[in-house]
Amino acid sequence: MRLKYIAVCGIALIAISACAVASQASTLGRRFYVSTVFSWWPTYKDPLLFEKFVRESKQKGMNSISIDIPWTVRGNDGKYDFSVADSRIDHIVSQGMSVFIKVNTTTLGDQVPKWLTEDMLQRTKDGEIYRRKTDSGTLPSLAHPIVRDRIVRFFREVARHYGSRYSGSIAGDYPVVCLSPAFDLYMRSEYFPDADVDYSAAAEEDFSRWMRREYRSLSDLNDKWSRDYSSWDAIKLKEAHETARHLYFEWTLLRILDGIANAVRSVSELEVALQTGCLWDNPHRRTTNVAALTRKMDWLFTVDSPGDNHAFSTDYARTCAPNVRIASGVDAATHAEATNGRYFNQGVRAFEHGASAIVLANWDLSNMSDNNRWPFLHFVGKLTRYPAARPNPAKAIYVSTWDLINRSAEIAPYLSAYENLSDGGKSPVDVLSDHVLAKDPGRLSGYTEIYLPANWTIPADVRKALSAVKDKLKVSRPLTAGTLDEYGRATQPLIQP
Repeated sequence: MRLKYIAVCGIALIAISACAVASQASTLGRRFYVSTVFSWWPTYKDPLLFEKFVRESKQKGMNSISIDIPWTVRGNDGKYDFSVADSRIDHIVSQGMSVFIKVNTTTLGDQVPKWLTEDMLQRTKDGEIYRRKTDSGTLPSLAHPIVRDRIVRFFREVARHYGSRYSGSIAGDYPVVCLSPAFDLYMRSEYFPDADVDYSAAAEEDFSRWMRREYRSLSDLNDKWSRDYSSWDAIKLKEAHETARHLYFEWTLLRILDGIANAVRSVSELEVALQTGCLWDNPHRRTTNVAALTRKMDWLFTVDSPGDNHAFSTDYARTCAPNVRIASGVDAATHAEATNGRYFNQGVRAFEHGASAIVLANWDLSNMSDNNRWPFLHFVGKLTRYPAARPNPAKAIYVSTWDLINRSAEIAPYLSAYENLSDGGKSPVDVLSDHVLAKDPGRLSGYTEIYLPANWTIPADVRKALSAVKDKLKVSRPLTAGTLDEYGRATQPLIQP
């Protein structure tokens, strides 16, 4: 049955590809199908194994390789040794393929810089150093000024080195497509899904400074948090309102992302990417509000496992970050729900919904010749030949960012409405967030219908924007929509009975 399915998929792709032959030369360089290898894998360390990996990736139809460069390439003398990464990237480029570079600033694979001390590491609520369950990997605290400085400096050096290394182009694009923070931004990475947030001494001090700037007065804070503090000094990060913690860590991310983008652009023309896990399945990743976080980014990478609604994720990313290119990550090859059909479908849907790249994320595919197990690889690689999609849906769904963050509502009502409107993910639907509507309320005039599936939490500026187009609203729960503010306090429904 599976062979029959794959055969049908192959025939369909051949037919579609035949229609796109004339545009292949102009689209292939701007649309990517990417396989991933990590610097601590034997596949990366052994030149012969690496060449085999690249060769088999190319045979599968992939046109790009993603690698990471650890910050331990900086020696104790302050000099950088990029020789191993240069050799690997030179080989990729020599094969006519592009490169996605992850700038790795964690301790994975025992890649620990000498200057990184314990007081610079992320801590859990009980004060212990955070260690990843699978391998005890630690994370640097983005609240620590030395850590932030070293991260930004490392990005600048990577950008300077590779921004001047290649003068040619591959398939119409610069060989190094973009640089992305790998693993280090703990509030957003799928590589550390069990991490909460940082409660180190550096984070506590940083939060105290942020808090005094964020709130007009102590009485303002008490009102929003429903607390009764008599002193700023009495407020501790782990006891803060969940909304305040989210705002602080979102700001922490924004600060380092802006610093990274500015550093890269000061020395090169390389693009910059933000990589996340699934955008909506875990508020601890602090990336629900990608509209704000991508303000200086060129790319947004989302990663979904087989059970996630990847079409919804792509539409969410495309709508909330309209000025960046989207990459859909195909994750969890060993997941119980992983099937060739599911992965093939994700590749098809992502490009149809406006993605510019498909990335095999976090797979140890050191032997890509296993056609019996993963025959979909050969077919999905050919999806780069599809003409670029330019979705322009007439219908939209407003997803309350704060519902997802504060867990006032589950994602289920939104996904259910999306499934109905999109015909099971086959057709793109715009998925609007609070930040998007607050920044550009006029975009609502372009839709024929705007759906509010649940939307407990509606901020005041979004309420104003929606009130101006009430004739277009399709509110599933009128007595629910808008009954909470960002801090979980009761308010009046958007639509009065």
